[in-house]
Amino acid sequence: MQKYNILELNEKLLPELQSIAEELGIKKISSLKKEELVYRILDEQAISYAGLQAEKEKEKEASKPQEDKTAKVRLNEKRRMSFKEKREFEQLEQEIATLEDEKKTIEAALCSGTLSVEELTEKSKRLPEITDLIDEKTMRWLELSEIEE
Repeated sequence: MQKYNILELNEKLLPELQSIAEELGIKKISSLKKEELVYRILDEQAISYAGLQAEKEKEKEASKPQEDKTAKVRLNEKRRMSFKEKREFEQLEQEIATLEDEKKTIEAALCSGTLSVEELTEKSKRLPEITDLIDEKTMRWLELSEIEE
């Protein structure tokens, strides 16, 4: 099916437009004026084009579940840790322990009541930073420990 633009349709004679309209399945074309027929043809082309696009989209969606299934199978396969991941795993354990010690030291200092205002402010700012780092490193450690199992 050829797609016509408004300029092409305006150049055609009424019988040619009626023929095109019949091909597109437009009804009651004999009572329409040339201008009305041109716009009906353009409308019908737009509708049919949108329908084709929707069908293509459905076909794409239908093919996606197969891709998802293969991805799930790959996730279920046992995978071993790479050398870099093993080193990172060991390093994370040490870093987490160091950060936990620093956190305990800061908490003890904050509770002691012997800090100056500047020290108190500095340690109060550092505590949430340490907590965030511990959380981040712990999450990565958990990811890596799942691979190891």
